[in-house]
Amino acid sequence: MKRIEVKRVKTVREGTIFRWQDRSGKHQRRYTGKRTNNRIEEARQELETELNRTGTGQTWSAFVRRAEREYFDGLALRSIEKTEQTLRKFAKLHGDFDCAELSPGHLLDFQSSLRDAGLASATVDSTMQTIWAVVRWGVDYELLPMVNRPRKRNRKRDRVTHKSKGRSLTGEEIDRMVAAVPQVIRKGEDADAFVRAIHAARLIGLRLDDCHRLRFEPARDAHWVTLDTRWPFITFCDVQKSGETEDVPLTDAAVAWLESLPAIEWIARGRGERGWHKTTNRTGRVISAAGQKARILTKATGGKGGGPKWASLHDCRRTFATQLLASGMTVKQVQKRTRHADHNTLLGFYADAGHDEKMQVAGDLVGCPPRLISA
Repeated sequence: MKRIEVKRVKTVREGTIFRWQDRSGKHQRRYTGKRTNNRIEEARQELETELNRTGTGQTWSAFVRRAEREYFDGLALRSIEKTEQTLRKFAKLHGDFDCAELSPGHLLDFQSSLRDAGLASATVDSTMQTIWAVVRWGVDYELLPMVNRPRKRNRKRDRVTHKSKGRSLTGEEIDRMVAAVPQVIRKGEDADAFVRAIHAARLIGLRLDDCHRLRFEPARDAHWVTLDTRWPFITFCDVQKSGETEDVPLTDAAVAWLESLPAIEWIARGRGERGWHKTTNRTGRVISAAGQKARILTKATGGKGGGPKWASLHDCRRTFATQLLASGMTVKQVQKRTRHADHNTLLGFYADAGHDEKMQVAGDLVGCPPRLISA
C-alpha cells in the first residue's frame, strides 16, 4: 500500500499548512496554527504517522462488527434498526473493502444509489446522516481515516427540472404592494425610494442589484438612462449579471415614469436616516415585507418554513416580461429587454399564463383577496 506523505507548504494568506494526497487520490490540507518550526515538524510527523496507521489492515466488515458492539451501546432500538439497515445497504453497494481506502466518493456513490432507488429526498437525507454519524464515530476512535463530509451531489436532472418560485403580478396587486411599503419601513427610511425600486423592476425589468445601481447620470459601476434622444435607452455597465456592457431600449411606460421623477442621485436605491443604503439587503427585505403585508400570494408553498411564498421584487420583473410577451413582441425582442442569455429561461420562468386554480384555493386558505386578472 502506498505511503501517504505530508508536506509543509507556505502560503501568503494562511502561513504554513500541511498538504497531502489521500488514498482516494484527493488532495487534502490542514492549517497548522502559529507554532515554531520544531513544533510544526513534530505536528507534521504525527499527522503522517496517523494517516498511515489509521484504518490499515481492517476491512469494512470488521469495522461494522466493532460498531455493533460499541457504537450501538446507548442507542434507542429504533436508531439501531435504522443504522443496521443503512450499513447493510452500504456494504451491499461497496462490498468488503479496506477501511484505509474509505473516501468521500464512497458516501457520494451511496447517496446516488439511494436516489436511483426512487427514495424520497427526506429519506435520502436521513440515511446519509446515519452513515455519516457512524463514519465520524470511526474517525474519532481512529478506526477509519479522516474523511471530510462531502457536499451533496446534485443530479443534472434535478437542475434541469428546477423551477423558479413566483409569478407575474397584476396591476391591482402592485398597487397594494406600493400602498403597503410605508407600513413596513423603519423610522427615518424613505418610502418613495423603495416604491421607485418596485416601479423600476416592473417597467424596466431590473433585478435587485440593477435597481441599486440605477442613475440619471453616468457613473462608475452604475447603470444610467438616456432620455433626451429619439429612442430612449438604458446603459448597463459590466457589473450586471451577464458581465457585459449593453444599451437596452426603454418602453414608453418606462420613459413616462422616469420623466416624472425629480432629479435625484440614485433612482431606485433604498435610503434611510443616514443616507443611501450601501447594499441591496434592506431594499429586498422591505419589498418582500410589503408583498406579505399586502397578502399577495405567488406560490402556495416554498416560503420560509415551507409556508406560502409572497410577492417580491423579482415578481415585478416577471410582470415586466409577461406584459411584453402579451403585447405582441417577439421572444427575441423581449429577451433583449430582460437580458436573458437563453430564451428558454425567459419562456420557462417568466411567461406564465392565467391563474392557477390551486393558487386561488391556497389564497382562500391563508386569507388573501382573490387574484384579479387585468389586461
